[in-house]
Amino acid sequence: MKTAIATPRGIELAALEELSPAAGEVLLEVRAAAVNPIDAMIQAGIPRELGWVEADAPIGLGADVAGVVLGLGDGVASERPELAVGARVAGFRGDFVSPRGTFAHRVVLPAASLAAIPEDLGFTAAATIPLNASTAAQAIALAGSPSGTLLVTGAAGAVGGLAVTLARRAGWRVAALARPSDVGFLEEAGADIIVTEPGKARFDAVLDAAALGDAAVDAVVDGGRYVGLIPPALPASDRVTTAALTAVPDSSELAGHLELAADGVLAPRVFAEWPLERAAEAVSAVAAGGVRGRYVLVP
Repeated sequence: MKTAIATPRGIELAALEELSPAAGEVLLEVRAAAVNPIDAMIQAGIPRELGWVEADAPIGLGADVAGVVLGLGDGVASERPELAVGARVAGFRGDFVSPRGTFAHRVVLPAASLAAIPEDLGFTAAATIPLNASTAAQAIALAGSPSGTLLVTGAAGAVGGLAVTLARRAGWRVAALARPSDVGFLEEAGADIIVTEPGKARFDAVLDAAALGDAAVDAVVDGGRYVGLIPPALPASDRVTTAALTAVPDSSELAGHLELAADGVLAPRVFAEWPLERAAEAVSAVAAGGVRGRYVLVP
């Protein structure tokens, strides 16, 4: 069995040691793991530059996962009966720089970061939902009470596309910033306004999924709110309230998102399925940009 790790030398497939879940943890057989921009950032060495890990420490790749429960740590069976051995589950790891990631044949995660996959949702589709939908939903919450228009930058991306749908459901009037070629997708996602070129218009809040930074802050009305995603630096502004987040796993929130995906409300977007052995290639492809949807690794 193998696991993909990022080292100062590049991405390597390493032997996976025997795993055993501790109290509150779940051992999974990985069936699908989506490749996200955070993996490209890890490959680029950003966590090392920021001092989040030692310079020579290996970092496990992969945050999202869908798989089958193989074993349970103490307390899980009684507190989370839906996570029984054999159950189909999905989730994401909240510690993005630990030595063990989800690009592996097996992984151990906290039960609190997992939820059962509905019957109508496959492993590959389910693996694209956890981190992206949680990031979108938690960013929308930071934008405050829905009143007026929320601009979503990078609206055709994996996070941005889900943010358009979730913000609309939360009560926002949603403006989506994306390329002209993405207009059809954004109309289906529920965007009220589609912006193909940044202009002089200002909005009550901005969810900056594209990490435009200062340019996105400029699009916020005086007294409005800007929400960005970490690790990009948070723009400074005396004119608007700024905030940024890294998504935190929440099993109840995740369960709701998986149900919405199974019902067709949230659209899982799979660009390609590749074997685990192509992890380095997939991460490099994400770093190059321009992909609509996610590469999904299937061990």
